Amino acid sequence: MLRYEAWAVLIIAYIVYFLDVIKKRRIFNRKALNVLLPGIAIFSWALLREPFDGKLFGFLFQTQQFANDALSETNSFNGGLFKIIWDFIHYPIFIPALFSGINLVFIPFGILKCVKQNKWLVYSGLGILIFITLSWMMKSNLGLNRHFVALIPLYSTLTAYGILAVTNYLKEFSAKSKFLSKFNIKYSLLIIVFVSCLIYLIMWLYIWNRNFKTGYPDKISTAEYLKSIPDNKTIFCNDAIVEIFSEIDFHRFNRTWMDNNPDALESIIRTAQKEDYVYVVITNDKWKNIKNIGDIIYKSPVNKEISTSILIIKIKE
Repeated sequence: MLRYEAWAVLIIAYIVYFLDVIKKRRIFNRKALNVLLPGIAIFSWALLREPFDGKLFGFLFQTQQFANDALSETNSFNGGLFKIIWDFIHYPIFIPALFSGINLVFIPFGILKCVKQNKWLVYSGLGILIFITLSWMMKSNLGLNRHFVALIPLYSTLTAYGILAVTNYLKEFSAKSKFLSKFNIKYSLLIIVFVSCLIYLIMWLYIWNRNFKTGYPDKISTAEYLKSIPDNKTIFCNDAIVEIFSEIDFHRFNRTWMDNNPDALESIIRTAQKEDYVYVVITNDKWKNIKNIGDIIYKSPVNKEISTSILIIKIKE
């Protein structure tokens, strides 16, 4: 529900339900709810977004086009064998290693037992992993860390099973060794895992603090300027932070996605003709999409972390 890539679970659930229908020869049972209820919620979400995206599930197509343009490539297969292999292991190995480090080595030892005791978790997780890997290789996403979030339950469970499997093996091995028999294998492994997790937590908190210590000076200043605009004209803005900090009635905002969306310009002009003029909040690097159709009335300080500033443009009919 929270991540688009997690919708791949629905495909797995549908296959299971379909096989169950064939096996038991009845169309409806409780397993159907595993497909129907999330499907209804997702479709309802798409319907609510349709007026802003221009077409049903338009946000998915916009994401693909945005990723293709940002990466300047359409797939991994044009970059040679090394590129294919590197992109193939990006989500299965590289991203998990960034966040779990040494704990990743336990996963292979936990696969068999996890499949036996939590097979649907494994199947659903593999569905997500296949989806985001193919999506990355076809450059339909930017390969960002957050796409791995939906796989945390699977990888965490596999790690736990792996630790148990390695513990049992070492216990048997230590029984034959006078030196190893002096150690508590279970507690020793748990201490290693705990210290590893603590090191990674400190590392990522440091990175997060370093990257975001400056906050959002561009967005906050833009929001403050918006407060001074006296009229009730529509504000085209798809930046939630600017909208929230402005404390302006949310009904005034039109959240049409303006990146690589040819319908956005038409929507802006049409609304400006209806209201005499409108405001557009957009970053300076994206202004080219609507250049020469309005006047810049405000430019925020540059956000040094991303080297961009935010513009407020007044567009007349």
